[in-house]
Amino acid sequence: ADIAQAMLEASNFAGQAIDKTKTTAAHAWSYAITSRYNIPHGYAVWCTLPKIFEIHESVSKNQGQNNFSRYKRLKSIIEKLRKILGMKPENNSYDFLIQMLLSIGITRTSIAQIAPSIDERRTLSAAVNKERMANNPIRFTEKEINTIFDI
Repeated sequence: ADIAQAMLEASNFAGQAIDKTKTTAAHAWSYAITSRYNIPHGYAVWCTLPKIFEIHESVSKNQGQNNFSRYKRLKSIIEKLRKILGMKPENNSYDFLIQMLLSIGITRTSIAQIAPSIDERRTLSAAVNKERMANNPIRFTEKEINTIFDI
């Protein structure tokens, strides 16, 4: 009973945190993936996360050199995440994250494998939860969104 109560409380706190922070891009797109393809939320988040991480990493490197504090903070966060995940400097983040998925038995690792048609992927890319996306540290270009969704 104590364990069940602790789980309920932890779940409630997690929900409150997400409600306040609005999450970020991978979560913002995951809701449509979950509802349309009946894919569990965590898995749906991971469907876009490797490409999103790679884009954030690229932006933080390119813009961080221009002394913009926001991009320097993003670069610092990316570096911390790489360290926590055990990525070496020579590791490509996208490949590393895909290998992580494969290592735990997830074989459909891209949006194209879940939503085979380009029209389906366009629909998913447009079905972003804008309120949840508002907290993402960067605004994606159309080209970046097309990359995330294999369009």
